[in-house]
Amino acid sequence: MSRDLEIAPTRNPLYEAVIGPRNAAFYLAYFKRADERGYAPISWNWPAFFLGPIWLLYRRLYQGALMFLGVSFLVVAVTLALAAAGFGPWVWNLHVLLIVAFQLVYIPLHANAIYYRRAQREIELARQLIPGRPNEQATWLSVRGGVSLVHAALLACALLLVLSLQPPAQTPS
Repeated sequence: MSRDLEIAPTRNPLYEAVIGPRNAAFYLAYFKRADERGYAPISWNWPAFFLGPIWLLYRRLYQGALMFLGVSFLVVAVTLALAAAGFGPWVWNLHVLLIVAFQLVYIPLHANAIYYRRAQREIELARQLIPGRPNEQATWLSVRGGVSLVHAALLACALLLVLSLQPPAQTPS
């Protein structure tokens, strides 16, 4: 029996502390399934599909949000460089394909796994910092876990601001 399966029953309060009260039942079921399998299975996450980096920040997945934005900016930079170098209109098709594949397929399929791995890292850190005191570990995790409506709202406002600064589309005369 693996170490994760041996400690899975005692992890629920710690998982609950990391997740917080919002959608806890859904994520606890997913985390239990991942613990039983020994890996995080691929599953669909609708909020990650519709909200992407906003959902990542809402769930305090800061590294995931940075990865999302970093890969998206990298795709844009490569596309612009290829377009500037004179590679034909297929570059823009490639751009759309890569953005859709990453933002609307990869992220929603892996969002729950990203969240699960973060929860495991947080729990392991709590166990290292506060060994043998699960109640204190849960308290510490609940402060670091849960959701952050503030971070998600700030990113949403920033995105709306950026979109509002775009020049209006030119209509043909």
